[in-house]
Amino acid sequence: MTKEISLKKFLIILIILALLECLILLVIMPKVRHSKEKEGQDKYCDVAICTEDKTSCYAFKLNKDGKTTITWRGRCDNR
Repeated sequence: MTKEISLKKFLIILIILALLECLILLVIMPKVRHSKEKEGQDKYCDVAICTEDKTSCYAFKLNKDGKTTITWRGRCDNR
C-alpha cells in the first residue's frame, strides 16, 4: 500500500521542520549553554587562573600520567 505525496506538500513540510529546528537551536541551546557556564563559574572561578580582566579563565588538574589538563575554560568577569 503506497500513498503518493506531492512535491509541493513535501517541500512545505520540510521547510516547516527546518524552521522549527532553527528555532529550537536559537532559543533553547543558548539557555542550556548559559546554565552550564554558570555552573562552571560557581565551581571553578575560585581556583581558576585568569587574565587581568578575568574574561578568559582556565581551571587545570593533573591526570594519572602527571600531565596538566584543562578541566574548565570560561569567564569569571562578574566576580
